[in-house]
Amino acid sequence: MHYIGIDIGGTKVAGGIVTGDCEVISRTERATPIKDGGPRILQEAIEVAKELIKVLSKGSSR
Repeated sequence: MHYIGIDIGGTKVAGGIVTGDCEVISRTERATPIKDGGPRILQEAIEVAKELIKVLSKGSSR
């Protein structure tokens, strides 16, 4: 089993895929669009999650 974690911070929105054994197999990050407000920040987090889901669906890691 794999898990996706998302960290929304003041400077970046980061995400990663972690195995059930707590091994990080993929990471990605983007700048947090602070000036655009909450809905845009949430959309950025969703985009990070979608990117990680694509990695899982391909069965590869970076």
